[in-house]
Amino acid sequence: YNKWAQDSKFESMLPKAVAKCRSNAIQKASASQTGLNNHLHNLPPKAEHVLPYTDQLFHKAATEWLVSTDQPIQALEHPSFHLMIHVASRSTHGVKILGCSRSR
Repeated sequence: YNKWAQDSKFESMLPKAVAKCRSNAIQKASASQTGLNNHLHNLPPKAEHVLPYTDQLFHKAATEWLVSTDQPIQALEHPSFHLMIHVASRSTHGVKILGCSRSR
């Protein structure tokens, strides 16, 4: 029967023939299967998400600045602070703040 099936190109459905066919298919698939490494790549860094202005967000940021830098509460009322905030509010791409070494 097996010789006749092979000569006639008949696909045998006997259990041993089916098992052999599956085994051959698995070996063929594992030999030709590639990994994902060639398809994976690093994503570019996401742009920083800027929160829209709200009075509550500004109040929180100002309070955090006062506490973390040990500033007196009157610092928020100083005219130069108001000028700095007014100038920064017109920025369209954020504000870059100079460090100690670059501000001299």
